[in-house]
Amino acid sequence: MKKLYLHVGCGKTGSSALQVWLSQISKELRNEGVHYPLFNRGPLGEYTISSGNGEKFLKAIKNRSLGNIAGSEINDECSTLLYSSEVFQTLTEEDSKYLLSKAETGGYQVHIIAYVRDVYDIAYSSFQQLVKRHTYTKTFLDFALSRRSLQQFAVIEKFSQWFEHLHVIHYDTIEGNNISIPFCRRIGIGPNAVPRMTDRKVNRSLSVYETELMRLANRLYMETHGKQSMRFSASLSDQIISMGPEKETEILFDQRILDHFTATMSQQVNFINSKFFKQPLLKILRKEGKCLVDQVPVLPPD
Repeated sequence: MKKLYLHVGCGKTGSSALQVWLSQISKELRNEGVHYPLFNRGPLGEYTISSGNGEKFLKAIKNRSLGNIAGSEINDECSTLLYSSEVFQTLTEEDSKYLLSKAETGGYQVHIIAYVRDVYDIAYSSFQQLVKRHTYTKTFLDFALSRRSLQQFAVIEKFSQWFEHLHVIHYDTIEGNNISIPFCRRIGIGPNAVPRMTDRKVNRSLSVYETELMRLANRLYMETHGKQSMRFSASLSDQIISMGPEKETEILFDQRILDHFTATMSQQVNFINSKFFKQPLLKILRKEGKCLVDQVPVLPPD
């Protein structure tokens, strides 16, 4: 039976980097029997922030206009069809039933791929994304203490109910920190059959100092204009990142946040560990090998 893979994220687990890589090796993938539709777009640049190739496919599902599931995009040499986009997280139960029905008619078995990340890390990365893209002004402490769950838990929970074949990859324990290696294995090709993903960072995290600088800029913008501006935050954060695209990742550590996450999310962590991993890979926080900053930097008055 042919296979249809949907890579759905989760957020802040390297999706953009993975999608840039997939676009660059689409020809090599096709030689291995895997079709990753580019929809007439060329390969993406190294630092491109991508939403993947799934928007048209999702729209067809939502509009109930999928037709031939492979359309005219796939040839007889490819037994695997691959889409990657976090937009698939918006699938509903009815959407999923429709997709499964169409897939069965076309002789496809649907597989979902999702990455999960340790709680503290993904929470801080999600906080930074709000600062970088959504004019967010609150502190990480305020952000964290208001959370009793995370997007990745909701995504895994719903897809595990709707799809028989859900494959969860733990982001933080991947060999060599190269997320393309387990991805290749999951879609049925050897990691050496195609060029490996480079270690260049896409949409890197801000340093703790850069984050505080962005929060200050966001606050000044809000005080002046009285409304959020994704354009302002994105433009400024992109400029900051472009000055050091490979800068080391830092995490602001606060014991109060760690205690809160441990109290509120341990049960969800245990669920994923018991259902998808042979050993407890997913954790609240692992400190080894991380650059932890335990004090919020004070910005000069000027």
